Amino acid sequence: MGIEDKMDAAGDKLKGKAEEAVGRATDDNSKILKGKAHQAEGAFKNAAADIKAHLRDSADEAKARREARRDEEIDTTRDTER
Repeated sequence: MGIEDKMDAAGDKLKGKAEEAVGRATDDNSKILKGKAHQAEGAFKNAAADIKAHLRDSADEAKARREARRDEEIDTTRDTER
């Protein structure tokens, strides 16, 4: 899902740049502001996607550490039973 989030963010940024350019060409301040707003929305979505990816990676790493400790405890228990 991360790549989809990044593509959505990039689409918003591109749409915003185009809208801002049209606004500048037609001297329409409302289009310029809407374009900047879309660009900001894209930047926000991009940052949110980065945060989600980081949290997902951190959760995966924590899970791997828990599983490694559990496996180590099982091995230790087996060694003491022998």
